[in-house]
Amino acid sequence: MVGGFTGLPWESIQTLPESLSSRRPSLAALRGSRLRKMTHHEHVTTDHVEYASKDPVATRKFLEKVLGFHFQVVEEMGGYGMRSDEVARGSGTGVRALMQGEHPSTVAYLTVKNLDESLKAAENEGARVVSPKSEVPGFGWMAVVHAPGDVTVGLYQTK
Repeated sequence: MVGGFTGLPWESIQTLPESLSSRRPSLAALRGSRLRKMTHHEHVTTDHVEYASKDPVATRKFLEKVLGFHFQVVEEMGGYGMRSDEVARGSGTGVRALMQGEHPSTVAYLTVKNLDESLKAAENEGARVVSPKSEVPGFGWMAVVHAPGDVTVGLYQTK
């Protein structure tokens, strides 16, 4: 097993991009034919990734030793470990303890222009809000939804 996936021919995947390069359509060819213009969410990007851990100290230590990350622990946020390295927007990382009834998980927080509108749209499309809009002091607001397909999606609006 490599990277958490089983049954995939990893050796052939390493050469897959070159073997398909002559068959891949250009971005220009895709425009207008298969790519659709995004609506009010054209500025959605991944802001940060958060790890909900049974042992946040061990998870932070792992990320520090393996990837060279550094964390600032914010006690006022329940011991939340926030990556303190200078990184580009979208490279943020947080590690926190599990909430009651929660299983260990990884949540990607997507930046949205209007969190209230995005939450309403998510619910209209069948998502269930599992963590309502709350302020991240000094940064913005966040919420988490459980989307169709049994996936957790974080939504984040900057100040």
